[in-house]
Amino acid sequence: MNLSNLGVAGIPTGPLSRCPCCFSGSLHINADFCFGLCHFARCGTASVKLQPPNSQLFLQGKGTSQLVQQASTPSGAAAAAQAEADRACSDFNAASVMARTSEKCDVTAVGSTMCRHAIVAHLMDISTGERYIYAAVMLYTLMVCHARLVAVVWYDINCKFGRWFLRWAAAVDALCTLVERAAVRFPLPCFHRYSHSASCQERNANVHMPGTALQYHEPNETLWAKLAAHGTTTQYMTHRNRWGRLERGAQLHNEEQADRIVPRLLAMLAAATRTRDQAASAVDGILKQLFDSHGLSKEQATDLVLRRDEAIEAHADQDLKPPPLAEYARLRLCSAYLGTQRCTGASLPSAVDVFTGSAESLPQRDAAALGRHDARLRALARQVFPGGDPALDGAAFAGAVAALAAFEISRHQTWLQRSAQQVQLMEGLIILLTGRPGEQSKTRSSRQRLQARMQGTLNSLCRWLSGGYVGFELFPAEVRACSASLTNSRLWTVAAICHGAYPWEASAATAEPATAVGAAAATREQLVTRLRTQANEMRRAEEELALLAEELVRCIHYLNVRHAEIGAALVRCQERSAAGLAGSPVPPCSSFGASQPETEAERSRELQYCEGLELLLRHALQKATAQLTAASAAFGDSGGNGSNAFAEDDYECCDDEDEVI
Repeated sequence: MNLSNLGVAGIPTGPLSRCPCCFSGSLHINADFCFGLCHFARCGTASVKLQPPNSQLFLQGKGTSQLVQQASTPSGAAAAAQAEADRACSDFNAASVMARTSEKCDVTAVGSTMCRHAIVAHLMDISTGERYIYAAVMLYTLMVCHARLVAVVWYDINCKFGRWFLRWAAAVDALCTLVERAAVRFPLPCFHRYSHSASCQERNANVHMPGTALQYHEPNETLWAKLAAHGTTTQYMTHRNRWGRLERGAQLHNEEQADRIVPRLLAMLAAATRTRDQAASAVDGILKQLFDSHGLSKEQATDLVLRRDEAIEAHADQDLKPPPLAEYARLRLCSAYLGTQRCTGASLPSAVDVFTGSAESLPQRDAAALGRHDARLRALARQVFPGGDPALDGAAFAGAVAALAAFEISRHQTWLQRSAQQVQLMEGLIILLTGRPGEQSKTRSSRQRLQARMQGTLNSLCRWLSGGYVGFELFPAEVRACSASLTNSRLWTVAAICHGAYPWEASAATAEPATAVGAAAATREQLVTRLRTQANEMRRAEEELALLAEELVRCIHYLNVRHAEIGAALVRCQERSAAGLAGSPVPPCSSFGASQPETEAERSRELQYCEGLELLLRHALQKATAQLTAASAAFGDSGGNGSNAFAEDDYECCDDEDEVI
């Protein structure tokens, strides 16, 4: 029920105005698309495509179409990035669920954006497969057209969409400053993240992403479970009737979720408190194990976690490029190799792979590839050596080679650390999959393939650390000391690294390298990994509690204002009825059906209208009073600090809702 149509003034309007917590402030938005709500092109071909009555949620119009059309041109940013969308790591292949266009359907799916309290902000028809631009348009509408700041976007292909959206927004003047101001984050949703690789989850899961708080379920999936039931009939309707049916279904869903906002907030509060307490208890237990088993103090364990975070952050980008000086050294060595100048014989041993892989990574000998290679080399030379190219055996070039070696060593070490953690996770998963031999076999195969890739990376790392090339003498003493330890075949193995003994670290170099690299080292690395996860989980829970405290204050304010404005509208309606009965001039009314009567017949009809309007307002006031009373009793006096038995019971209700997914 749209209260503004009933003459209620002073309440928020626009997207998410029905959410007591999200009518103001920064938003946490959930985006998704449902391909079960298509429309057949041969059906409902009426030429009139008027908007249905009371249309509030569907995005239509020239502005929306223009954004999509601009991105559909060959020069559009979205079209240029669509190939990357198809390579998203999600096993669901969300970016290529359907073909680019469909001969059978003129509408292939419906997209939605929702707040974290399951209130629908917008719906949008799409006519192709799932593309970045559709989600981007819905975010653009919220942020630009309605001036709402979006802080967090939950989307199942955020591992690709997030970076694309930031590039696209940078080219849109109206959006660029808003995105920078809000510092938008793009975590993977709590359910769909499990369809992504372990390394992708490590980079994009919300547990390791500050400022994202917690997500309890994916509200779009619950909405689709309700609306998709209409898909079997709406696919044959005219567009106007179809929009009206889906619009009404979403509006009823919003009313239902808004009416249960108090138990939902209590459930979220109880879940966040429970998560924080469990994570804090786990952190204390892990710190105790690290001290008892490995002699690591809390400060030492925290330092290890910080180093892991820094290494992962430094190499989080899959397309990480070396700094200009290191890139210059790489391209210069490639040119020397291609020019048959055997520079590697004088300044680099032949075993060192300066091409970060194999000779296959060298530019092809066709003119175009060599031209691009030479052009990039000249540009870098002007940037890092404006006085001219240094000699291959000179000190200046030695510094460039040292920068290249430092970059490659850091990149290889970080990748080996992360791969070792993935191997440990797989080994734990193999144990949990007892009784499911097929899944166990797949996991073992994945582990073996990963370990085989680790061996190649370890070989390359050892070649860089072995020294013997120009620039190696510029490294710190602790790095050059690794060259002597390379002869220890028990330390520099994939098995030892997978057990958590990183041979390039001082603690591993001084440890006993016997058969006992074993369980103790493995336990230490596993505990450090668990400590990082649990500590981040505790931080996200604390962020969630702080966010809920703000939302509870906004909720109480919203319910108070709503209650007062409905009461004021009811008083105005009663005054209007009294004036009509007395034959006096009728006060003005903003209700959509109200009019100023001039004849007795019109006055009689207006009195009947006021009588019906009064019934609706009394019903709305009764609901608002009950909701405000419940909110005040639950957390009004404590500002959202309390938890009671009611919260635990309603959390079970939220869990039941998730079962619909």
